[in-house]
Amino acid sequence: MTEVQDRYRISRAGVLNVWQYDEQVFDFADGRLLLRGSNGAGKSKTMEMLMPFVIDGDASRLTASGRHHTSLVWLLLDGYEGQARTGYVWLEFTRTSEQGEPETVTCGVGMRATASAKRATSWFFTSSRRVGEDLQLDDAAGPLGQAALTAVLEGDEDGHGQVFDSSRRYREHVGRLLFGLPLEQYDSLLRLIYWLRQPQVGEDIDPRRLAEQLVNALPVLDSTTVSEAGATFDELEAFGEDLDRRERAALALTDFLGTYAGYARSIVSARSRAALDAATAVTSARRRVRASERELDEVGEQLGVADRAISAAEHAHADAQARRAALESGPEARSRDRLVELGR
Repeated sequence: MTEVQDRYRISRAGVLNVWQYDEQVFDFADGRLLLRGSNGAGKSKTMEMLMPFVIDGDASRLTASGRHHTSLVWLLLDGYEGQARTGYVWLEFTRTSEQGEPETVTCGVGMRATASAKRATSWFFTSSRRVGEDLQLDDAAGPLGQAALTAVLEGDEDGHGQVFDSSRRYREHVGRLLFGLPLEQYDSLLRLIYWLRQPQVGEDIDPRRLAEQLVNALPVLDSTTVSEAGATFDELEAFGEDLDRRERAALALTDFLGTYAGYARSIVSARSRAALDAATAVTSARRRVRASERELDEVGEQLGVADRAISAAEHAHADAQARRAALESGPEARSRDRLVELGR
């Protein structure tokens, strides 16, 4: 179902024993009703009795224009010769449910006025029944009183059958039942309806006042919803700030990485050159070491030859010493000594 199909529309309205009406039922065509008649025929008065009074219940706002004040006492007792009078005004709303079944809500206001007290009392009701079919607002004695109507509506199985003493509680119930609105938003809607239902509303349109009326008719935002939305916006703002910080950090890191990459390349290049120089020095040192090792081997060989020559010379010297000692101790040496002495 679309939203339009699920919306309640006025299907009928009725007046029972109020003002100049005995019993009158108005049939609406797709939620619309056209009242035609000459000036003074009672079109505005009928509108005052039905809409939006029946879905509001505030008798202080019955009057649609400043030409004639309308009150419940006047509606019930004007031209009436009796001492007390009871009557009803009602509206019937229908729609098609999601299962394709018709749904009906009847809203009404009962009222009673006495000529002696010059005052009127009112009560309010809602029901899922249809007036004139399965709901009768009168019996053989006339229109039902509040207690009798309460007894009749106690049989509603869906809980829509309720009677209210307070117009505020009734208004709150109707606002949620028909429009799904809390009382504050429903009051704003009613203010707009009251302003639009004025007979002369189109004769003097002040753009500034019209804008003000439309603003006043706007639904009042739920404080919890506003708080949640504000918290969400705060979170989004904080998230945006965090993204900005991250973006700035990313840019700073990119700049840092560019600078550090140049520095790292220069360091790597310098250390590469140093490593190449060191590798060259190591290669040269290894060549020198190998040359020194060869020289050492040669010197070692020469040292071995020299050691062997020294050893041979020492042996020859020892042999010579031994021969000398042997010669000096031999007869030849004694003979030589004697010859030396003889020669002296």
